[in-house]
Amino acid sequence: MPKGLRTLRLAFAETHLTPFGGMVLLPRFCSKLRLRGLLQNRVKIAQRNADYLPSDLVLALLYAIMAGRRRINKTEIRQYNGTFLSWLGLSRFPKQSTLRPFLQRISTRSVRQLVGLHDQWRAQLFPLPRRRTTLTFDLHSVVWTVYGQQQFAGVGYNPKKHGPRSYHPLICFEAHWQEFWQGSLRPGQAVTASGVVAFVQRCLDKVPSSLGWSRVRIRADSGCFGKRLVEFLDTR
Repeated sequence: MPKGLRTLRLAFAETHLTPFGGMVLLPRFCSKLRLRGLLQNRVKIAQRNADYLPSDLVLALLYAIMAGRRRINKTEIRQYNGTFLSWLGLSRFPKQSTLRPFLQRISTRSVRQLVGLHDQWRAQLFPLPRRRTTLTFDLHSVVWTVYGQQQFAGVGYNPKKHGPRSYHPLICFEAHWQEFWQGSLRPGQAVTASGVVAFVQRCLDKVPSSLGWSRVRIRADSGCFGKRLVEFLDTR
């Protein structure tokens, strides 16, 4: 037999090789929503970096989260992924030293503007692909342990780690579509049922007018459930 190739060299120098090919639908979806333009025009965040617009940084964080990165110090790997950068429309991915100060500059007003935009999109997409006839809200109280001096974190009930500071948020999902509906961040020392009635009221305020009250169901975990919540729901 003739001698074949004796040395085989492998090179991974092409930047558009990516393990995130399945994400290609997400940039298309965001483009259909005109996400970048709406973020730039509707959400006002102080701009101090000449290289990136606030909308670029918000999208960079969103795409990193959707790609499975839960921490800012794990995002820089995107710097070497040409496909990921092309989806973002950026020549390079923002560094940690850019993302962290940006998050610190986001004011309460900006957060509310983001929430308002999110609610607008939900109302727009609510009847698709078919109009819903019922809603089921699942209420949960969650303990989120943090390490450091995060604002408003406090020491409270923590079933897994006793002593560290934490947050104690309330969250609501719509059960049928697993859609995030409402959230409220509270300090760790907050009583579990604290503010739950006002929280549920905000959830109900977002129910489309086409859906009757009799078609809405609310399920709460043991922390949220209580007399005040039941009495409030009875009045509805």
